[in-house]
Amino acid sequence: MKKSIWIIPFVCASVTFAAQCPKGIGFAADNLSRPGGNSVTAMTFNVRYPAGDDIKQLSWAVRKDLVVGIIQKHRPDFLGTQEIVAEYLPFLEKELSGYAQLGRFRKGDGDRFDECSKIFYRKDRWELIPGDSGSFQLSETPEIVGSRDWTSMARVASWGRFREISTGRTLYVFDTHWDHRTGRDESSQLCADRIAARKAPEDPVIFMGDFNQTQVTNPIRYLMGEKVYEKTSPITMIDTDPETKKIDHIFVWPNTVRVLYAGVVKERFNVSPYKNVRPSDHDPTMAMLEMWAKD
Repeated sequence: MKKSIWIIPFVCASVTFAAQCPKGIGFAADNLSRPGGNSVTAMTFNVRYPAGDDIKQLSWAVRKDLVVGIIQKHRPDFLGTQEIVAEYLPFLEKELSGYAQLGRFRKGDGDRFDECSKIFYRKDRWELIPGDSGSFQLSETPEIVGSRDWTSMARVASWGRFREISTGRTLYVFDTHWDHRTGRDESSQLCADRIAARKAPEDPVIFMGDFNQTQVTNPIRYLMGEKVYEKTSPITMIDTDPETKKIDHIFVWPNTVRVLYAGVVKERFNVSPYKNVRPSDHDPTMAMLEMWAKD
């Protein structure tokens, strides 16, 4: 039975996350997916870009250990990220050394504030299948890096096809960050078309990200198979947590995927001299999934 799990907030007196903080409820590390198991965990996490007014508890210097700590604690198989900038990457790569990554920056012009929507995946369980991964621009010209015509700024989606090392089972993961102002209708249709056109159409799919849209809006309704834009989507996704109103989503295909747990990970910390610090202005969304029918 599908359950929507909210991680109960708690306060930690130290930024040394793993050593000092108790386990949350619902996604305790002992229950997470293991190589050869049937479940797969996915997390989407907008880590917040370094805005000009980000000082004190909003600064990356304060938040970075909290961001990494949540990821290390819950250890998702696949982590879809948004708003990572180049200056964040060395720290993330060092602290998340058990993960490989794919995805490119959305503008590609070397701007230090250029963002990417990278997919991180556990190297102990998954390998990227050569020739079936990449990124595309959310625009009329998706193969042109940095292009934008629908959106207020350049936007990108990344994907990869992955093989489970121990079993040979395969799946696709897509990750995106839709615009906060315009182009969501067009982005929804483009993403649905790209997912439907994947090379191995029988493989299950995880599609996650910051969509900047709730479930009642046309772009999300279209992904769910409703007739909008005078047509229906070529692929009908399933919302892993439809009861929770939010803009960060994890969708799956086909409808035989079983959602074991899904919810928003809400954790707050005391990082001297600040109290109740959020790791980001977005709480990560997470789901534990049975992607394949049991043998």
